[in-house]
Amino acid sequence: MTNQAETAILAGGCFWGMQDLLRRYPGVLHTRVGYTGGDLPSATYRNLLLWQESVSVQPTHFAGKGEMI
Repeated sequence: MTNQAETAILAGGCFWGMQDLLRRYPGVLHTRVGYTGGDLPSATYRNLLLWQESVSVQPTHFAGKGEMI
């Protein structure tokens, strides 16, 4: 048995809006916003065309492969 929680990274739209909705969902332990994708070592607001806004989510459990909670 492990204490490490599984994490899903979801991208789509404004990450602040996604984070607000996901935080309210029963069973969500933790959320964190950021950027994913792109080909540069780090994302900045000036080079967002190469990145997607995303939310990292740690739910209490995954229902099945590819399904969250």
